[in-house]
Amino acid sequence: MLAMDSRHAWKAMSETSPNVVVVDIQTGSAGGYGLARDMSMNDRLRDVPILLLLERVQDGWLARQGGATRWLTKPVEAAALALEALAIAR
Repeated sequence: MLAMDSRHAWKAMSETSPNVVVVDIQTGSAGGYGLARDMSMNDRLRDVPILLLLERVQDGWLARQGGATRWLTKPVEAAALALEALAIAR
């Protein structure tokens, strides 16, 4: 599934549980941080691994606070993104 912002992602996840979520910290109105935080507080979604894409290395603490499983700093090569997503989906 592909969602263009956090609200659409949340709506889509109300219908199905993903195997992994890859989200940009700057996504839409609520942001990737907000989505990760909300997922970590939801009984059905708290165990879904989250890969958060960050603007700066220093934002790693935001990723931890939001409940991200792992994070990468942009720009991210497509192959590295795919490998990281597959690694945490297992």
